[in-house]
Amino acid sequence: GIQELFSGLQTQHVLAMRNGGDMLAGLGLGLTPAGDDFLVGSMLALWSSMPAATASNLCLDIAEIATPKTNSLSAAWLTASARGQAGEHWHHLLQGLSTNDPATTEHAVLAILPSGHTSGADSLGGFIGTLRALAGKT
Repeated sequence: GIQELFSGLQTQHVLAMRNGGDMLAGLGLGLTPAGDDFLVGSMLALWSSMPAATASNLCLDIAEIATPKTNSLSAAWLTASARGQAGEHWHHLLQGLSTNDPATTEHAVLAILPSGHTSGADSLGGFIGTLRALAGKT
């Protein structure tokens, strides 16, 4: 699902992107399955790197596919991420990246990483992987 998602994002092929999101949605155990956490990070990366209208359209497509396949808590996180909403630590991460401030970036990553059992790591994986995919580095 990850490769399909990234391929769809790189080529702006919405069907491939939606298929990747569909494969990841609800994947894994826990209150927020790992696949959903990955999608949350991916959507936040889209919001941080694209014009708002483009990010909104892509993220709403991902959320539309993913939310019916998961639990209500995870669906709420996916819906919020699709709207570009994120927690305080994510705002700090984006601030650190946008101002090229390594200390702020590192502090934010270290705050996000231990979130949930694996949610922080999974969402950071989606965020970093998506940024790399958009830069053509996957």
